[in-house]
Amino acid sequence: MYFYHGSNCFGDADLVNGYWCANCENTVAKTDDSKKIFLLSKSGSKRKFCDASSFLWHKRLGHISKQRLQELVKQDILPALDFTDFETCVDCLKGKMTNARNTGSKRSEQMLDLIHTDI
Repeated sequence: MYFYHGSNCFGDADLVNGYWCANCENTVAKTDDSKKIFLLSKSGSKRKFCDASSFLWHKRLGHISKQRLQELVKQDILPALDFTDFETCVDCLKGKMTNARNTGSKRSEQMLDLIHTDI
């Protein structure tokens, strides 16, 4: 697979073990009409930040607890993580909630109080 911007080829991708691996070199692609410049690079500070994000690892490992993440870091299974971004996970809170109970139907107390019909 090749990546194009207009007529300029700026990278390719190979299928390795079921995953697409992009091979983009440091390239500048220019457009003719709007003169915009796009800079593509292999690595950046964003990737380094994401790898050290404890909240991202919390999601990657199936929403495990902060204490378990700290144990994995101590055992050198995970790299050193930044726990300052570890916030309350909305998905974990939703998973612990229970559904509201159905209150049920009201029973009739007198004759012809409640009538069921098929239309």
